[in-house]
Amino acid sequence: MSTLITNLPAYEVWVRKEYLTDHKSGHGEFVKGVWVSAKSIPGRAFYFETYLPDYAAMFDKLPISAFLSSPELPDPDMTLHNLQFWNCMDYGVVAVQKQFIGSMHYEVYTRDFGTQTGTYICTLDNYHQDVDAVDYSTSEQPAEHKSHNLLELDNGQFCLYPNNRMRIYDNSITPETPEIPDFKVSTVYYQVENGHDRDGLGSEENYFWKTAKDIFTRAILKSEMTILNEYTHKFSPCGVTCLFALAESHVSCHTWPEFGRLNADFFTCGEKDPRICAKYIINALESEKYRIRVVKR
Repeated sequence: MSTLITNLPAYEVWVRKEYLTDHKSGHGEFVKGVWVSAKSIPGRAFYFETYLPDYAAMFDKLPISAFLSSPELPDPDMTLHNLQFWNCMDYGVVAVQKQFIGSMHYEVYTRDFGTQTGTYICTLDNYHQDVDAVDYSTSEQPAEHKSHNLLELDNGQFCLYPNNRMRIYDNSITPETPEIPDFKVSTVYYQVENGHDRDGLGSEENYFWKTAKDIFTRAILKSEMTILNEYTHKFSPCGVTCLFALAESHVSCHTWPEFGRLNADFFTCGEKDPRICAKYIINALESEKYRIRVVKR
């Protein structure tokens, strides 16, 4: 995985020569270059490494404001903080090209120069690369993480902008007057393992992981009984109790995953056979040991 540095598309650019002389000379002069890589240091602008063919040389640590798409001054001539909206968020960095939106038309909302238009090159994105190092950055916090979309602007400059400072238009699928986004920043840490209905029914060898609710629901329907309501209570750290109210009476179960045990009671009225439920559950759990006891009421 990339850390600190990532490869870039070999994109031809022009470098403002004053950036090659520590801003001491070369103002108004331009040097042909080709992007090679980008560096990510938290709290700083992205640094671009550029090959300069006329000098057979490499030059490192140039900000996005050092580059132009043609050897002439841009209009407007925007400053660095208008060209990159956020600093780097971690040492971990990767460059990707988002193919689906790559050919679309872009608008960016700058700090001081209104709306500017451009075309997509690639996206630089940060992540926390070392699980053994303290994560003091914001690259993996949902409310703070930002992507850095690298664009060539029509004014002759390049920029790195997050998704929420851009509009992206496609001639085929974007309506003539698109709606104004009224979205909120995502602040939720989404995950699917903890706090859900796994309930310990199944093992790592099972292709499909089964849950008590799933199995009992299928068993009841297999028995042609009608579920009116269902209640599930999960215990910490494991175990579950499920209750099903039926038109024919009710079904209940309790699990002890730590002992590989499940107890269930099936109460029915009329002609329905609760043994159909029991046998379905035994087969679904691939139980090696089980006992069925029938009590007539």
